[in-house]
Amino acid sequence: MTSLTIFYDGQCPLCTREINALRARDNKAAMTFEDLHQVELTEKYPMIQKDQAFQMIHGILDGKVIKGIDVNYHAWRLVGKEKWVSPLQWRLTRPLAKLGYRFFARYRHQISSVYSKITGEECGCSTGLSQPTSKQQPKE
Repeated sequence: MTSLTIFYDGQCPLCTREINALRARDNKAAMTFEDLHQVELTEKYPMIQKDQAFQMIHGILDGKVIKGIDVNYHAWRLVGKEKWVSPLQWRLTRPLAKLGYRFFARYRHQISSVYSKITGEECGCSTGLSQPTSKQQPKE
């Protein structure tokens, strides 16, 4: 059986919202969710570099590290929503999807801040706690 471990920013409202949606649909228990703010994360998963994972979502699919839209594609595929996310893998739409994800990943803290103001949810992103340590733009 395919297994996916997803590494996410637990202080980002948008990230947490998507993770909760995936958890609710993961009837086959095919996924594990790991908050990047765990102190012991580096010991448990030495192949995941936290600074890079804060810049772009990371996952481990059947022992292989994957990033960005590939994590989103496989996560939603595993919960039976492959039709929703199949355009992420199409030759013509994949470059546009990657570009859109890079934009989101780069500005997710600002987007989350606006989102939290609209919804009234607390946003740890504005505190600087979940800001990536590097200013490099994420590459997929």
